[in-house]
Amino acid sequence: MAPEPDGTLPKAPRSFLSRFGLRFGISVVIGAALFYLAFRGLAPGRLVDAFAQADYVWILPFLGTLVGVQLFRAWRWRFLLQPVTNTPPGLWRLLVISSVGFAAIIMLPLRLGEFVRPYLIADPRNVGPDKATGTGGHRLRVSAALGTIAVERVMDGLMVSLFLFTSFGFLADRPGAPDWMMPTAYTALAVFGGATVFLILGLWRPTFAVQAAGWLTLLTPLSRRFGGRLERWRIKVEDLLGGLISGFSALSNAGCLFRFVATSLIYWLFNGLGFYVLARAFHLDLPLVSAYAICGMVAIGIILPAGPGLVGNFHEFGKFGLQISLPAAVIAGPGMAFIVAIHGLQFLWYVGVGLVALRSRHARFSQVIGAVAEKPPPDPE
Repeated sequence: MAPEPDGTLPKAPRSFLSRFGLRFGISVVIGAALFYLAFRGLAPGRLVDAFAQADYVWILPFLGTLVGVQLFRAWRWRFLLQPVTNTPPGLWRLLVISSVGFAAIIMLPLRLGEFVRPYLIADPRNVGPDKATGTGGHRLRVSAALGTIAVERVMDGLMVSLFLFTSFGFLADRPGAPDWMMPTAYTALAVFGGATVFLILGLWRPTFAVQAAGWLTLLTPLSRRFGGRLERWRIKVEDLLGGLISGFSALSNAGCLFRFVATSLIYWLFNGLGFYVLARAFHLDLPLVSAYAICGMVAIGIILPAGPGLVGNFHEFGKFGLQISLPAAVIAGPGMAFIVAIHGLQFLWYVGVGLVALRSRHARFSQVIGAVAEKPPPDPE
């Protein structure tokens, strides 16, 4: 967009840049604080020694687990999109869009990248034989596609909570096990269990779910009292929630739901296996159950608002996971070196694959910017 005659930016981009700048600043503060907590008191020399003594041959099988994660993350999304599309998108298109979307989640602050996948899958400019359109020949709404992401995130949260609950149950009796283990597992189960209840309520009684959200957030009573802009916001939010709930359709399709749960389970098995494999490179005597506990703690950490690169969140919650099974002396050297390595390798892999995927006709850099700027896709005309 061209500048105004006085040289200033038009209002819309300036507003976007100011919002993005604020979010970026907040995320950097969060990430820096958690990064400091993760590495305070650690001697850099111990980390250097751990990297010098590492057996890097284990990187090859670790990369194999990343390939499995990449494929199953894309494939499982198809079973959520199937009930809201006339023709579900093909695996290649899903792989491209998922790769770009996950790279955006890693690179952008406060998980703004979550909006990239729904935007790309609903954008009518992505033409092709496997073009996804909404049911009944209507255009697929971004909010409906976002609803499928909501289902995906809740399912991920439930699976991670169950992983934590199971692994913590096995490890709670170990000498020196932290006191926060089981309360953390119960809290995660409560949070994502409550989110599951909302998904089911939205599918069973969509109108009631939208109205309940309005009252719980106080938007409905405030809009009735003051009207004006609040009333316009209420209408917009209710329309958005209605579209979002339409993306829950996979929950009512037994076949799609079963296949989604099955592929999600395999996806998380690959995730945990990657932690187990790379731990061998740093000579860490971690049983498989401990590797899944660390994976679960990292997953909980990066669900929270994070800075670019997931720096800080990944390291601090990874350190929490290490405390379950390893003594402090080991954590201060090979343990944190392992966390740094797995974060760095995942960052390079997922961002690199995402950048390569941007060369496909199914995803463009301008669309990523449009998703982050909350600019709706253009009409097909």
